[in-house]
Amino acid sequence: VIEDIKEEANEDSKQNVVADKAGLEIEGELRKMIESGKFEWTFEELKPAAKKTYDLLFKTYDEGEENGVKTSAYSLIETSKHTFRLTKN
Repeated sequence: VIEDIKEEANEDSKQNVVADKAGLEIEGELRKMIESGKFEWTFEELKPAAKKTYDLLFKTYDEGEENGVKTSAYSLIETSKHTFRLTKN
């Protein structure tokens, strides 16, 4: 039983590291976007500017629901269909 718990803890740690890495990469993309001085982004503009952010939005996009990405430092929230507003938190 202890070995099973250790294995599960190791898997959870690995998943957290992957999630943390992806989160840091997305936050880095959002930082570069905000540093560009542009705060309104369309879906099409996101793909070349922030590939990981675009991929996450594409995978999780739900028509008619609130869509976007929030990190500890930035928020990229859909304000109208396929248009997103980038702000510092």
